[in-house]
Amino acid sequence: MSIVLHRFPLSHFSEKVRATLDFKGLTYKLVDHDQGPGQLAMYRLSGQRKVPVLEHDGQVIADSTTIALHLERAYPARDGRRPLLPDDIPRRRAVLDLEDRIDDTLGAHAVTVALGYAVHDRALFDELARALLHVDGAGLRAARGVGLASRAALMLPGARRRMDDARYAVETMLTELAERLERTPFLLGDTPTLADVAAVGLTLLLKFPHSRDLARPALAGRGATTLFEDPRFRRFFTWRDAFYREFLK
Repeated sequence: MSIVLHRFPLSHFSEKVRATLDFKGLTYKLVDHDQGPGQLAMYRLSGQRKVPVLEHDGQVIADSTTIALHLERAYPARDGRRPLLPDDIPRRRAVLDLEDRIDDTLGAHAVTVALGYAVHDRALFDELARALLHVDGAGLRAARGVGLASRAALMLPGARRRMDDARYAVETMLTELAERLERTPFLLGDTPTLADVAAVGLTLLLKFPHSRDLARPALAGRGATTLFEDPRFRRFFTWRDAFYREFLK
C-alpha cells in the first residue's frame, strides 16, 4: 500500500502527521512543497490549499486529525503497529478531547510564538529563511531586512497584544502537559496515544527536534530557547525529545 505525505517543511501540522506515520510504524514517501506554489498544488490535489495532505491507495485526505483517524482505521493495532486510540470508549473520548485542545492551542498559536522568538535570534532566523526561501548571500540579507521590519511591527500595540495572547495560550497548554507528565509516563496514562503524538508534532517550531526529516539539520535543537529552557516546561520538552528517540525517526 502506497502512502505519500505532502507537506510544507516547516508545517507543524505536517509534522503531526509525519509523527503519526512513524508512530504507527508505516512506510511512506515525503513530498515537500514551497509555500506559494505548494498551495496551488494542494488545491489541485485536494480541493483546498493547506497541508498536510495524504495520498493513500487512490484516496486524497486533508486535515491532520482526519488523516490520523484514517490511518488508525486502515492500519489497526496488529503486526507490531501501535494504536493511536484506546478501545475503552471513555478513554477514547478523553484522548480525542485532549488532542482537539492541543490542536486549538499549540496548533493555532505556536507559529506566532515561534515568530516572536525568531525575529530576535539571528542564527535561528537565518536557518528559517534558508529553509523557507532557499536563499543565501544577498537573498539572505534581504530576508534579514524583512525580519527587522517584522521585529519593529511586533512592537505595535495590536501586534503585541496578539503575541501576548498567543504566548499565554501556548504556555497554559505546556503547563498542563508538563503537569500531566509529572503524574504519568504519557499524557493520558501508561501508554502513548494520539494526544501524545499531537503534542510532539505541534511543538515542532518551539524546539526543532533531531529528526531524519527535519527541513534543515542546522535547525535541530534551536527554537524558542527561553521557552523550552523554562523550568516550568522543561519536563515536557525533555519528554518530547525522548519520544522522538523512542518512537519516531
